[in-house]
Amino acid sequence: MERLAATGPLVGSLITEPEGSWSVRSTAFARGDLVVLCTDGLTEARNAAGHQLGDATVATVLREGPPDPPAMVRALYLAVEEHGADRQRDDVTILAADTTCRPAPARSTAPEHRR
Repeated sequence: MERLAATGPLVGSLITEPEGSWSVRSTAFARGDLVVLCTDGLTEARNAAGHQLGDATVATVLREGPPDPPAMVRALYLAVEEHGADRQRDDVTILAADTTCRPAPARSTAPEHRR
């Protein structure tokens, strides 16, 4: 598992820093890797006692959870729910995708017939 730390805001229209004040990085993915992107609302989800869900809990779910993207998103949301987090306090947004290459659906090469 590799964690890529943020280098700046995710949404370009929210950038208020001077140009060049954050950097761009890249990493290679292998076939079958699971890529998970989330907002800080996931790790910073607080329960009634004020305790955050935290990086360690999220890392455990990522290591031990299902390799299927939709199932991983459900597992992470379940961790937030089980933690007792107040979801009204901050947004929790999660995107997961795998890097498995699937062939594109076959397309017909016949011309379309229009009337």
